[in-house]
Amino acid sequence: MEYAKFNVLKLALAAGIYCAFIFFMSTLLAMLQVGGLVEFAQTLERYYGPWGYSVSPKGLLVGILYGFQEGFMHFGLFALLYNKLLPSSKTSEPKH
Repeated sequence: MEYAKFNVLKLALAAGIYCAFIFFMSTLLAMLQVGGLVEFAQTLERYYGPWGYSVSPKGLLVGILYGFQEGFMHFGLFALLYNKLLPSSKTSEPKH
């Protein structure tokens, strides 16, 4: 059985863009006091606050950078590991 491999760079870029969007929208909606997202953005601020993130206009930009970085690194690593753990395409079937 042949397994499909991930294109590591494409998956990492797509995940980075998606996570950057999530950080941006979470921060923007928390600034607008949308219910539920204030607590989520405060959690982001707890973890990324020491490195400049906050629920503020500056935090929008910093959040984009951290979101992209997190998505790119985590999903890129996931794709690398997935591809590495796939069974070898070389089969040990006897040749006729």
